[in-house]
Amino acid sequence: MAISGSGRRTRLVLSSTAFLLVIISALFSCGEKHEQQVTVAVAGQPMDPALVKSKFNARCGICHGPDGKLMYAGSKDLSISTIARTEVVAQITYGKGTMPPMKNIMEPEEIEAMADYAISLRAK
Repeated sequence: MAISGSGRRTRLVLSSTAFLLVIISALFSCGEKHEQQVTVAVAGQPMDPALVKSKFNARCGICHGPDGKLMYAGSKDLSISTIARTEVVAQITYGKGTMPPMKNIMEPEEIEAMADYAISLRAK
């Protein structure tokens, strides 16, 4: 008792729903603290560049992409950004648009390092 049109629609709805759940899950986990993550930011000491890149990819890369050019969910192309460093720090700290604030998730030193990394993605 198979109905071909209905079966196709059901598969499409299930596929669309699964995709949507993956995207929503990724967006909500973007800013979460995970128990296994260790914060190594120490006041007055620079963070390891590989760790900064890893944190960027985990927290920011889903919308901005690893090269800053993805522009998903309304995010800006970081490679052509011209805003001042203080503005970058403020946007990471307090969020903007669909970008969640990181002030309760990342230490100030991590936010500063993330701002420097985002600026480093600008086209030279």
